[in-house]
Amino acid sequence: MESYRQINILLIGLTGVGKSSFINSFANYLTYQSIQEAIKADKPICLVPTYFEYTDSSIKAYPVRISANDDENEDFTCASNSSTQSPKIYTFRFKSENLEINIMDSPGAADTRGFTMDKQNIQTILDAVSTFSQLHLICLLLKSTEPRLTPEFQFGLNELLMHLHKNAVSNLVFVITNSRASNYSLGHVSAPLKDYLKKLKKSSNIKIELNQSNVFCIDNEAYRLQCLWNQYPKLKDPSQMATVEGSWKTSFTAIKALIKRGLEINAHDVAETVSLNEARSAILLLNDPLTKIYVILQTCVKNYDKNQDAISVGIINNAHRDLDIKVRKIKAPKTICTKCSLTCHQNCKLRGIRIKSQVDEKLRDCASFDRETGICFKCGCHYKLHMRELYETEKTYRNQNFVDTVDGGSETTQKNIHEKLDQVIEELSKEKKMIEEALEKFGTFLRNNAILEYNYVLENRLELEIKLAEGNGDYKVATLTKEMLEKYKTQKEQLIDAIKSGKKQKEIITSQSIVTEIREKLFEMKFYGKKIEELYEIQLKLSQADIIETDRIEYDAIIPITL
Repeated sequence: MESYRQINILLIGLTGVGKSSFINSFANYLTYQSIQEAIKADKPICLVPTYFEYTDSSIKAYPVRISANDDENEDFTCASNSSTQSPKIYTFRFKSENLEINIMDSPGAADTRGFTMDKQNIQTILDAVSTFSQLHLICLLLKSTEPRLTPEFQFGLNELLMHLHKNAVSNLVFVITNSRASNYSLGHVSAPLKDYLKKLKKSSNIKIELNQSNVFCIDNEAYRLQCLWNQYPKLKDPSQMATVEGSWKTSFTAIKALIKRGLEINAHDVAETVSLNEARSAILLLNDPLTKIYVILQTCVKNYDKNQDAISVGIINNAHRDLDIKVRKIKAPKTICTKCSLTCHQNCKLRGIRIKSQVDEKLRDCASFDRETGICFKCGCHYKLHMRELYETEKTYRNQNFVDTVDGGSETTQKNIHEKLDQVIEELSKEKKMIEEALEKFGTFLRNNAILEYNYVLENRLELEIKLAEGNGDYKVATLTKEMLEKYKTQKEQLIDAIKSGKKQKEIITSQSIVTEIREKLFEMKFYGKKIEELYEIQLKLSQADIIETDRIEYDAIIPITL
């Protein structure tokens, strides 16, 4: 099989910025020599389904819809929802130039379906990115017509940058859409973007300058008119041809410059970004197991310190048992109400639901809820107060006490009992300290490697959603969003504490493997390592939704992209 040079490109941006239109425009540029030739074709090349509404001078609306093989990956039911529902990779092959360009179209950030959908969108992007070993360009698409730094604007950028490794900064480029009106310049978005980058430098010491090497201005107007005139031939206006032709040529020239940048730049190692997000996930996934074990460790240390004589007698008489956690697996998933503590649906077979995760939008499709209202038939609570559960934990006691496991498992006698007790206390204290140090190192890793350590605008966005819900009289949604806000604040404080602890360390932790190494050391702890590993693996396995399959669409270019 012929080996092609590759350029791997990730398109990211706010919902509705025009990522899908960018791909369709690109396909048409590579198929037709000019806009005139494109207009004469039977149908525009449409790799991504297209829908928009054109309004003429008499305010008459013309809906334009062009399908792409009945693609169900796009959702046009609401203009402010992210149209692309899951990532797709579009492979453009230039056989004459031995070049293959892979463009990944991803769901947009700042989706108006809410914070939960944004988290799902980001996760699907990360899943798809992991199919590449390298990324040459990370294209942030922005509209030239964006006049100010709105909370949605900041939130979307933060949510995207928060998941990128610092080393990806040099691969970040800005593609400015809708730029014909600003004469193919940054336009209105210049001021808010520069302001944002200034704040980024101040908060994270990340310096990104805007220049000709990382700013590319395009306009998808030619493609839109191509679609409009194909569907409504009577609307063709010859007087627009000169403008449209100029837009076609200028945009294609900008895209060729973009591709040239991708060939010249050093590729970003995807493993670094994947590892960064693994670290972030590890902090949250390990939080519950480490907290549970930490509480038990504190209890055990105090107990052994204060009650050595009583424990000694209990051990000699084979009557002492140490605390442990028992994981009780459930045969089939069940939907439970976190407010009422009721099981509302046994044996729930709905796929793609995150385990032990509250406020999962997919859970609304569970048979326990009314499709229109989202209210549970059994308990009367909203679906957002429910979650999927597949395991339970409870405090229990170990079959073998700690003392009998130290000193090579030698027999415990009145003569060596106190020496063994000292070893147990030393080991328990050591494991307690290892948990504290692990969280500190995770914080250091994030501080050294993340562009943004956490999304500091998220609180503003949730507060905005609360105000909107209250303004619409939807007080149930407002109440649920307030609960989500409080949950986020708790998670943020945990992350900030870890990061602050990390700043105390002089050690510089930059290797992506450190996360795995820290986990392995925790799992190898003598008394509670296996239990931490068990709880972690269960959470990792059951808290993940079904992996969304990333589709790939291949297209052989007709027009060479001469660089």
